[in-house]
Amino acid sequence: MIQVKNCLIIDTETNGDTENQTILEVGAI
Repeated sequence: MIQVKNCLIIDTETNGDTENQTILEVGAI
């Protein structure tokens, strides 16, 4: 459950950049 919350926080932080969002999402997984 903690990992899911972290993923959501990262998603919100990278709401402006799509490229960064993909990189961060991969790292979160």
